[in-house]
Amino acid sequence: MKFLVIGATGNIGSSLAEQLSGEGRHVCAASRNVQGIHVQGALDKVVFDYDDPTSWITALSGVTRIFMIPKAGDPCPDETLLPFIDAAAAAGAERIVFSTAMGLDKDWRVLCAAEDHLIKSGLEYTILRPGWFMQNFTRGFLSQSVKSGLIAFPAGRGSRLSFIDTRDIAGVAKVALCDDDLLGGEFTLTGPESLSWEETTGLLSAAYGGTVCYEEVTEKQWRDTLLSAGLRPYRVEQMLQMARGMREGLYENVTETVTAILGRPAYGLQAYLAEQIL
Repeated sequence: MKFLVIGATGNIGSSLAEQLSGEGRHVCAASRNVQGIHVQGALDKVVFDYDDPTSWITALSGVTRIFMIPKAGDPCPDETLLPFIDAAAAAGAERIVFSTAMGLDKDWRVLCAAEDHLIKSGLEYTILRPGWFMQNFTRGFLSQSVKSGLIAFPAGRGSRLSFIDTRDIAGVAKVALCDDDLLGGEFTLTGPESLSWEETTGLLSAAYGGTVCYEEVTEKQWRDTLLSAGLRPYRVEQMLQMARGMREGLYENVTETVTAILGRPAYGLQAYLAEQIL
């Protein structure tokens, strides 16, 4: 079997490629920036860009199993993901594990179309819907806010999130790619607890040895901040959509899926921060 891992410079993809290569699997790590792929173990590296279908040809050569994740901030993911699924099937791929987002049954309709297309494609499939990444606090879009001591966000003071470590997502993806038990499944993946922003900033404060606060702001304030930081308008609207999802409770439930599949508890935020910040 040859495994194609799309997004190998990202949090999930890099961990998955490392886990697969660590087992001696034939891994092809794919990214628009192959120089940015820093994965331990022997693997092939290939340039891959959803917006450039010519790059798909080399990436799909000889591949039997694929980990697929949407491009961050893609304004029209259905226009890239659907034809890629068709191209993968035509190239002889057998299985796709597709990572989308928690709450997709109630939101993010454009990604629902991609899920539905995969289900109807005739390929073996598993769909993973993870919650918010813990890595957002240490090297993602919230990392600078954490360092400044203030997370200003229109999430609603009463919202709760079941943050997940992306290494757990990668672990489940590896099982789905290598074994048959998860075939045809659609799994919501979360961490072990649902935290309020007050609880979350308390853990961040303790881990960093300072004070990290949460401040509720309006959508307009946050939109202006994001636009001033140079984000494209469609990406800003996507992030505002996520904030609305928080206020509606789309990301607060906790599942035992990670524990059931991996045979161990999911990583919690406190333990993750202790490991990352020390």
